[in-house]
Amino acid sequence: MVIWKILGVFFICVVGFAANKLGWIPAEAGKPLSKLVVNISMPCVIVYAIAEQELNRSNISALVEITVVILVGTALSYVAGLVQCRLMGISWPERGLFLNFALFSNNGFLGLPISYTLLGANGLYLMSVANTVTTVIMFSVGIEFSKGRRKTAPSQGGKATLKKLAEFFNPPIIACVVGIILFFLQAPLPSFVSDVLHSIGATMTPLAMMIIGLQLAGSSPRALIANKRLLVASLIRLIIIPLLVMALVLPFYLKLLPVGINTGVIVISMVNFMTPIAVSLVPMSDEYGNNTKLAAEAVIQSTLFSMATVPIGCMLLSLL
Repeated sequence: MVIWKILGVFFICVVGFAANKLGWIPAEAGKPLSKLVVNISMPCVIVYAIAEQELNRSNISALVEITVVILVGTALSYVAGLVQCRLMGISWPERGLFLNFALFSNNGFLGLPISYTLLGANGLYLMSVANTVTTVIMFSVGIEFSKGRRKTAPSQGGKATLKKLAEFFNPPIIACVVGIILFFLQAPLPSFVSDVLHSIGATMTPLAMMIIGLQLAGSSPRALIANKRLLVASLIRLIIIPLLVMALVLPFYLKLLPVGINTGVIVISMVNFMTPIAVSLVPMSDEYGNNTKLAAEAVIQSTLFSMATVPIGCMLLSLL
């Protein structure tokens, strides 16, 4: 059953947690391991998943559908974050952080492994598209929110532009572009290349989940729970936003509207919006001078709570 596969994926977090507590893997190992996952394993998975898809009406339609759902769902997420900021009196620059908490989920690090577990290569294909869309939003709107309405230092000319381009065209985005080009060209990958991509990509899920376990091992649950604003942010990220997106796609699934949506699109869209707060918001907050400690606490807290909410959500999605 799918639920046992999902629970197995999350059990790897326990292995990472235990390895840290036993002194086998230090917390400092998390950073180089993260670079390995983001810069090597994840791009291999993305290219393999997208390039292996057939160019047909169904896959092109799914690409358009998930792009539209992600954009509309992101707009709903922004509204949810804005409501929290106004009701709880969260002012700038921290308001920018809380808006980002609502807008951006960990759809790469956690979403890709879950998508593969639920729908195989097709799930990776759809989540890769979703990840590309959200990355574009993150490195435009998200950066502005991270600045918190502060005036940034004067641009250093070409070096600053190159740095911004490097941030945007990161390995996963480049992999998405390469995969989509191969998809539309229907250029088959040589079996050797395909095998290498598949073998390296197979390391993504265990490494990513162990890293999350390492992060949780270094946190203090009691201190995290004491922050009411972060509790509400986690509630919005893990429960309220997924419910809003479910309300958006449910009429299409129940065929209450003349236009339908691919069931796989519905499943992966829900996975995208029910994963915890994006890890990448921590270095982004540090880069643009916002409250990095608050961002780190938000990521850890929402990740901790997602150990309960995400498996339940996946179990319900497996029924579709």
